[in-house]
Amino acid sequence: MRKYIVLIVLCTLSLLKTEAQVQPKDSIWNYNFGYDFDKGAFLKDMEAFKGDLQSLDFPDFSSFNYEFYDSIFKYYKMDTAGLSKLKNFAFADSEKLKELREMSENFKVDTALFGKFKNFKIDTTGFRRFRGLKVDTSNFRVFRGMQKPRVFNYKNKGNDISQKTPDRIEKKTFSNITKVNFEHQYGNIVVQESPSKQVDLEIQYFDTNGKKAIANIVSANNTLTVKTINTGSNSGRINYVISVPKNTALDVNLKHGNIVMDNYQGAFSSNLAYSNLKAGSFMNAKPVIRGSYGNVKIDNVQDITINASYTNVKIDNVNKMELSGRYNNYKIDKVKDIVNKSEISGSFKIGSIDKIDGDMKYVNMVIDNLTSSFSSNCDYSNIKINNVSPRLVNININGRYSDVVLTIPENVSASFNVDLKNGNFNVDKRHAIKYTEQSGNARQVIKKGQIGLKKPTAVISISNSYADVKIK
Repeated sequence: MRKYIVLIVLCTLSLLKTEAQVQPKDSIWNYNFGYDFDKGAFLKDMEAFKGDLQSLDFPDFSSFNYEFYDSIFKYYKMDTAGLSKLKNFAFADSEKLKELREMSENFKVDTALFGKFKNFKIDTTGFRRFRGLKVDTSNFRVFRGMQKPRVFNYKNKGNDISQKTPDRIEKKTFSNITKVNFEHQYGNIVVQESPSKQVDLEIQYFDTNGKKAIANIVSANNTLTVKTINTGSNSGRINYVISVPKNTALDVNLKHGNIVMDNYQGAFSSNLAYSNLKAGSFMNAKPVIRGSYGNVKIDNVQDITINASYTNVKIDNVNKMELSGRYNNYKIDKVKDIVNKSEISGSFKIGSIDKIDGDMKYVNMVIDNLTSSFSSNCDYSNIKINNVSPRLVNININGRYSDVVLTIPENVSASFNVDLKNGNFNVDKRHAIKYTEQSGNARQVIKKGQIGLKKPTAVISISNSYADVKIK
């Protein structure tokens, strides 16, 4: 019987992989197992599936590369111990095929909660021996209902020399420098601004098994270029400590390392891979941060551009953020304006924000306080706003598969226009609400009206498909 169960799971995985083409291959999300479909059509499909089992042209399992398929299904954390036994399974055996068909009649799916995409339940009582088969669906990536993305923890290969004593130290001084370029890997960079008019560079060498890294340094046309050569995970490494005059431009290209800097007034740009940036305040210029698989922590910045992927970003206080990139974790205490020219994805935890405008896909966003406006096209996202200010102007969301939860204080009055397809609209009973239009059917809900007792000062407009909207 176990071999038949493996067959059914193989068919199921085949269907799932068909859906997976619409999702990014490098997704970092964990998905709850849930999917929305028409129940009547599903039951017809199941009946057709049962009826067609006997006529299916099954492959010759004796020719399978079982080691290859075992390696694939290990990714899905599936018990494949019985898969190789299919070598001796003959589909020409009509009695066994009949048993398989009869078993499929006991396949039951509870679809009562599919409308809300909250649960997916399978009754496997008819499978009898299915209890020992476990499938981890966290990597299927095709189902709506995202959980919080993983925090990216990795071993930074530049960290292990931070507390070591250098084998050699070299110091250099340069004058008339207005820009510094770093191209560095497997090591750290410490940056300091000083009232001095010269650049002071300390080079800390860490030799490994007789292997020595080389610091190639060139000064020309008021630009200091520092390039590290012959470094790697098992080779010599270098740390740099640099002191520069105020308003010196700094460009850093770093792999497997850390940048640590205090308050900085000059122009700053970075391209980071598997690296971390920790900074105090950027006070005059607009820093540009590019990178992947790293951590960025900044205390204060006026305006900033971030184009990153798989990166944790924490900023205490920022005026304007221009964002692009995918699958980042953002934690922002206070921000005035967030804009993005291209579609973004990731996790956002925002304390206070005035305005946000941009397209989102696979986003989990929690805002503690929204002051002015929220405008976005959202796909496969969850938006939660815990409070809005009396100065709120508008909330405009056009979404698909994107639940929205709004908490509106009693002293805020707003007009609303909600159009939902395959979703529910709920308003907490504590709110005074007046409807000017209520229409729709089982698949569509249209609600227009006013929330609050005062004259509306804000407009809430939400159009959504396969999702719920709740006002608390």
